[in-house]
Amino acid sequence: MAELVGEAFLSSLFQTIFERITSPEVVDFFWGRKLNDELLKQMEISLLSANALLNDAEKKQIIDPDVKCWLEELKEVILEAEELLDEIKTEDLRCKLDGEYGSSMSKRLRKTYSCATFEKTVERRIVEILERLKFIVEQKDLLGLEVGVRNTPLQRLPAPLLEESSICGRDYDKECIVKLLLSNDISDNKISVISIVGMGGIGKTTLAQLVFDDSQVREHFDIKAWITVSDDFDIFKITKEMFQSVTSQNCNTEDLYQLQVKLKWTLMGKKFLFVYDDVWNEDYDLWDVVKSPLESGAPGSKIILTTRSEIVALNMGNCQTYMLQAISDEDCWRLFAKHVFYDVNLDAHSDLQGIGREIVQKCKGLPLAIKSLAGHLRSVRNPEEWRSILNNDIWELQLRE
Repeated sequence: MAELVGEAFLSSLFQTIFERITSPEVVDFFWGRKLNDELLKQMEISLLSANALLNDAEKKQIIDPDVKCWLEELKEVILEAEELLDEIKTEDLRCKLDGEYGSSMSKRLRKTYSCATFEKTVERRIVEILERLKFIVEQKDLLGLEVGVRNTPLQRLPAPLLEESSICGRDYDKECIVKLLLSNDISDNKISVISIVGMGGIGKTTLAQLVFDDSQVREHFDIKAWITVSDDFDIFKITKEMFQSVTSQNCNTEDLYQLQVKLKWTLMGKKFLFVYDDVWNEDYDLWDVVKSPLESGAPGSKIILTTRSEIVALNMGNCQTYMLQAISDEDCWRLFAKHVFYDVNLDAHSDLQGIGREIVQKCKGLPLAIKSLAGHLRSVRNPEEWRSILNNDIWELQLRE
């Protein structure tokens, strides 16, 4: 579990920094001051190169301490780049506000001097970050790191039963997805697809469960079924699970065609909702085979898929993509407190609350990381141990059995 937390944390850092590199504030800062915007492009390319090695490094760091050190170095340079981009955004906003509201000549002179001083350091700091990133990426051959290794679990466990009161920060997301499910599709397609897309650990499966169990959704559809797909995209297995789920019967058919015919007749004229959870396969032709018996369903039938890949979403056709974002700091704290303090009076643990809030901020709004840390800390009440965790990398935690 510690490795999953680390993966989610570093993935969050990469996603954040990619968003900030292309943000209007950063781009405007470079264009408006005629700085070398090629440096931004080089930094983005270098970060992409490092990101391509991340999955393999996350696997190998468990047994290779050199790879673990490599990840530490990578994290440090990413945080440094993130800090610089934040400073650029802040400085751009400050200079714009000074220019808009500054009235006196002295204020304008101070603003010009301050901005010019900051500009001189930006390019130098980016060059330093680029050099460090280049060195880090060049170590891949020495460490045996491979590009594009997919970091998927060996076995995806079925989604656990969900208690809605235990979920924090997803009310708005649930409302949006439910609205899409209950709406009529204005296109000619009988079936429409809603893809919940986001990084690992952000809560895609949890959101899909909230929607799947909603009372309005239950009443709206004649048939509902949940299929956990994961990396093993076996068409026969998926189709068989769909048939057995909607009929509540065992199926001894071993022929895919006969199985699809049975599923087609079972769905005939019925408005259904299927959830395909944790989808990785990006092959359009395979998805076309899976979908073929579903066309017999009634208009208004819906499919939800949860995936990390936007390509998967696009391959489904007639698809609305819902990009799931991290939860807020306050919702992070509420989730953490539920799991650590068992929803009892927080005043009884006032010495831990401040440290706990700082720990939660390290999780970058990822529910998986928060729950993993909470699972470790729920039996710990020593503030010094909490501080020790606060001051160490969360992916280096060796969670107790």
